[in-house]
Amino acid sequence: MPRGLNANITAIVQQVLARREAYEASSGIVFAIDGDRVDLRISGSANVIRNVAVIGSASSLAVGQEVSLRWENGRPIALATSTSQAQTIVSTAGASSDVEVDDDTIEHSAFGLRIKAGSLQQWHLAFTPSVEGHTHKDSLERAGWQVDTDGAIFKNDTFIHADGQLSLGEGADVIKLDSTHPVYRIWAGALTPEASTFSVSKTGELYATAGQIAGWDIEADKLTKNNIDLDPSGQITVGTGDDIAVLSSIDLDDYAFWVGSATPATAPFRVKSTGEVWLENAHVATELESTNYASGIAGWKIDQSGWAEFNDVTIRGEIVASVFKTEEVSVIAGRQRITDGTTFAIDADSVDTMITLTDPVFEMHDLLYVVPSAGTKEWMQVTGEYTHTADGYEYPVMRAADGMTAHDIMAGTSIHSTGAATWPDPVPLFGEIQFGEELFGGGPYAALGGFLTLEGSRDYGPYFGVARRFGPHPYQIADVARFGLVRGFLGIGETEYGVAIGDANRHFIYTYNSGLEIQTDEGNLIINDNGLRVDRVTFTPRTVAPNYVDQTLIIWLDDSGNLMGRYKDGATETEATIQAFGGA
Repeated sequence: MPRGLNANITAIVQQVLARREAYEASSGIVFAIDGDRVDLRISGSANVIRNVAVIGSASSLAVGQEVSLRWENGRPIALATSTSQAQTIVSTAGASSDVEVDDDTIEHSAFGLRIKAGSLQQWHLAFTPSVEGHTHKDSLERAGWQVDTDGAIFKNDTFIHADGQLSLGEGADVIKLDSTHPVYRIWAGALTPEASTFSVSKTGELYATAGQIAGWDIEADKLTKNNIDLDPSGQITVGTGDDIAVLSSIDLDDYAFWVGSATPATAPFRVKSTGEVWLENAHVATELESTNYASGIAGWKIDQSGWAEFNDVTIRGEIVASVFKTEEVSVIAGRQRITDGTTFAIDADSVDTMITLTDPVFEMHDLLYVVPSAGTKEWMQVTGEYTHTADGYEYPVMRAADGMTAHDIMAGTSIHSTGAATWPDPVPLFGEIQFGEELFGGGPYAALGGFLTLEGSRDYGPYFGVARRFGPHPYQIADVARFGLVRGFLGIGETEYGVAIGDANRHFIYTYNSGLEIQTDEGNLIINDNGLRVDRVTFTPRTVAPNYVDQTLIIWLDDSGNLMGRYKDGATETEATIQAFGGA
């Protein structure tokens, strides 16, 4: 190519580059800022280019500020850096002057300034270039964090595990947060959640051995607040000591609720899980009735006025009443005894030698009789004076006084006296004395007292009877009088009704069928349908003959000792000496 042509082409290229430099300027002036975009005025021109994108933060720019530009598809992009930063690179390799755009190392391009390929040298850089085997610490390493062989990042006692677990502290001071455990999400106090003192499951269940929740104190085995204990084993306790109420599902005696004692078996109010209820005192505001109550038909009812309705009643102890309704039929089956009696105030075991009764009706040496249950009986004897206690009247007794068997006796069971006796040692079994013959201390032994009997059974009654104690053995007691059916008493026939008093040797008997019989040690008198029979008659002398009426025979002894007789039949009067004993 001719030399001159070459010079023309070079001039043309330079003109193109200069024109390009004028149209795609490397910088511009901020004319306006609109959010993350700006309006620019190109340097040396009055034209404004609208809606220019910004690389960097548009909020860091100001109106009138010069900004560097890069061009893409004929549109400028503003760089939120100074012109000098865009056009120069400061070398730290000893050069103190700026490196200018020289088109040898740094050149302009459609994308802004760039380093020409193969032109960058080490002295242009502000850091030591990496060579093989050389590493740089990242920010975590510079802060002291380490990575173990399992991939956990740790520093001191803080561990970030790659499997999704965060651990702070160690031993009893550890707390863990776990995103993968099948049950728990957070726990504290142990390496495993099962052994920890605090844990929260992934379903939100909370476990803690101390602290507070909703005002409740958390203890190792329960929640407490103001003397209320919530035991997780199945028990709620309100109060302290014996001033408590307990709701329980764990008591070994099957008590479900009790009040007034820490021990359910002695609580004044207690309920078993079977529904059985014990209560020492009860107050009914209106009425108490059975579930099947129907007036005059079934069940029972008691109201607050004292009115009650029952179907059948069995009463072992006393009946005290101020009013009995007339035209009512009352039936008492079997035999009733009228004597000193009361009831057991508290239960008595078969080995107890102290019994507590509701009334102080017995005295020392009294022989007592009790029927604990159907088919059982027991004799006791009072061996000392009673003591008044909070439960009642406590008596010392000899159990099974007849030598047989002692029994357990429930509170409410009746007990009565059959008289009293005392004896020396050894006991003279069945040694008889007469009723009232000796008092205590007056002989080797003494016996007194007894009871009234009301017998209404089909086999033995009806009759009223009087029984007396005649010896110290419990069974030394016998009837001494009967009114009513007297069969079998004093050898009387099977169907006899009447009155019989005494014993086999001395008695007074009157029956409807057999008449009157009086027997003494000295003689007998019988008056019946056969007339009068007497085996001994004693007369007392009289100075004046007794009065007589018609058809009456009178026999007397006059003052001379003569046995006299007189009989009158209408107008006829006869008087004669039956036998002269000592007269003229």
